[in-house]
Amino acid sequence: MMKDTLHIEVKKILYIILALVFLTLTACGPASEPTLSIVEIQDTAVAQALTAIAITKAALPTNTSLPTQIPTLAITPSPFPTLALPTSAVAAVPTATKVNPCNEPPPIDPKGTTVQVKFVNKSKGKVSLSFGMLNENAEGECGTYNFIIGPKTSPVFTVLAGCYWAWAPISGAQTSIAKSPLDICLTDPNKTRGVTITTETIGFD
Repeated sequence: MMKDTLHIEVKKILYIILALVFLTLTACGPASEPTLSIVEIQDTAVAQALTAIAITKAALPTNTSLPTQIPTLAITPSPFPTLALPTSAVAAVPTATKVNPCNEPPPIDPKGTTVQVKFVNKSKGKVSLSFGMLNENAEGECGTYNFIIGPKTSPVFTVLAGCYWAWAPISGAQTSIAKSPLDICLTDPNKTRGVTITTETIGFD
């Protein structure tokens, strides 16, 4: 852009100088004193033009070099605000209810007193007997026995001494459920007690 402007200015100055030379030559008559030759006039015009160019160039603003490095701004990130999360009350975990040992299988190797009991099946069907203690013995032992008793049989089993309840589904030609209306207490280890099973009841003979 600056070079184009300088070129235009030089052209204008040359045109002005040439116009002045032309007017000078035409204004001079034959009676005038000797003037400069054409070559001298041209040299003078060129010298003036070069001088004008130098003056014009000196007057132009100098190019300022652009900075090669762009300053970087040091941005310090502001810390995120800490949010206080609401603490929810932890629900209390319910404690496991204590399992009744009398509803569990009896101990394999009992420490308490044991007795003999003979179940007499008079129901004419297969009996699936549940025979459970009502309370723990002195050793803290308890449990529920499960026996399968065939029709018209009288097996003898060893159980812990104590009082029992009895309940038995009976399958066969005529199905039913037998249960004990009263507690069946077996406490004498020297005597085998007989318990009769009918189609509806379970109890002593």
